[in-house]
Amino acid sequence: MDLSDEAITEGRARFSALAEFRVGDHRTVPQVDVIVASNVIEHLANDEEVVRSLLSKCSVLYVIVPYLELNRIPEHVHTYSRRSFKEIGPGQTRVFAVQGWSQYGLRRRWIEIYLKNMLRPLFGRTIVRRRRQILFQFSNPKHMVQP
Repeated sequence: MDLSDEAITEGRARFSALAEFRVGDHRTVPQVDVIVASNVIEHLANDEEVVRSLLSKCSVLYVIVPYLELNRIPEHVHTYSRRSFKEIGPGQTRVFAVQGWSQYGLRRRWIEIYLKNMLRPLFGRTIVRRRRQILFQFSNPKHMVQP
């Protein structure tokens, strides 16, 4: 699901064999077994409302957002920690470093992070850490998709 017709068209063109793509928002998501909300919730002011809505429509919900993003880009409305979404209910979390497709890409990461980090202390600059993300997993045992 995406609000953008362009994004859905691109998804269909590239991955139609893997998934079904629809234009819509959290209110139009159909009843399914699993929902993965990857790198979208941090853009929403009503993030908890959206997470609750999505969880009501599936058995398992995965939410992936930036972890402890202290210098947020303007489009990111919230900063997330392990305590985020505690009101939603019990769930599991996992923090992980963003691989290759991070803000730099695989090749530039060596220059922008690792090589420059060797020089930063000499110029009184802070060390740059690779971005991390957090995965929240919520279960809804009351939900079951009818065949």
